[in-house]
Amino acid sequence: MNEIDLREGAKGNGLALADGEQSEFIQQLDGDIYLKSRVCKPVLQRLDEALSTGGASYDELVSIEHVLPQTVDDDSEWKKLFPDDEERAAWTHRLANLVFLTHRVNTRASNWDCERKKAEYFGSEDGSSPFVITQEVLRTKQWTLQHLIKRQSHLLQRLAEVWKLDISKVGIQESEGGLSSKGAKPSPDEIQAKRELIMRALSKRDGKELIQSSGALYSSVDGAARAVCTLSNRRPTGAPYWYGYSPQWDEYLSGASDSYLVLGSMDRNNAYAVPYSSIKKLLKHFHRTKDRHWHVELEENNTGQLTIVIPKSGLRFDLTEFEIVGTT
Repeated sequence: MNEIDLREGAKGNGLALADGEQSEFIQQLDGDIYLKSRVCKPVLQRLDEALSTGGASYDELVSIEHVLPQTVDDDSEWKKLFPDDEERAAWTHRLANLVFLTHRVNTRASNWDCERKKAEYFGSEDGSSPFVITQEVLRTKQWTLQHLIKRQSHLLQRLAEVWKLDISKVGIQESEGGLSSKGAKPSPDEIQAKRELIMRALSKRDGKELIQSSGALYSSVDGAARAVCTLSNRRPTGAPYWYGYSPQWDEYLSGASDSYLVLGSMDRNNAYAVPYSSIKKLLKHFHRTKDRHWHVELEENNTGQLTIVIPKSGLRFDLTEFEIVGTT
């Protein structure tokens, strides 16, 4: 708890967590953290301390507030910015939507439109705030879904740096934690060796070297090309291959004009580099664990060819044209 609730001026050594624990911890941070009442405030405080150069004071008078309100009137600006009720609910209690205040005002004020909130609710008399996580609200023109997505990714990355967590490990335990063809979970070294074979084959195919930046994340030297290379072990029942595709991976791939989700497996000599443009179109048709990852399943036909299952439509997405060979 000392690392989470670190006092100002102290230096932390990070959290000593195994890969599976890191994945679970980051997923909890990425979820409805406001509803975890005994965790939310210490996490926000640790984040604000990490973002600031000091000067803020944290005591019992500090309150946690939502930028996007918990309740939204049908004729409000918030309803226009977030028309989808389910989507709005999914973001209301997450890290990106939470800020610190040094005072409380009446509950009616919490539902004000964004500009009025900034002027009368989040700022002090001089229009500023002692909290860095609140200052960003004052600088943001419009509180949109796109802004929340980027802010969430940035804040999670900052916490990962503070606690020395590998944020790229989100989803790895789900997608690479099944049984191998030998009946045992492959070691991290085996997974890394397989991943390197796949990415060397992709680099050779495209004539563009992709270098590992962290975990499953790869990028060209100039950053114009990116890839996420994830692996699955053959499963004994159901679809033979399954992957957990995280929002962090989606954000990473969306940041380059030339990017791929590379789907590999421990028991095959091929993999598939699916362009992000195709993945983006398919996402809405996948099942998803709320506030976590999308479920990507591959089926195998009689000839050994794989297709992506599109559960909400009952169709299949052919992977033939995206195949990479020479991965063994």
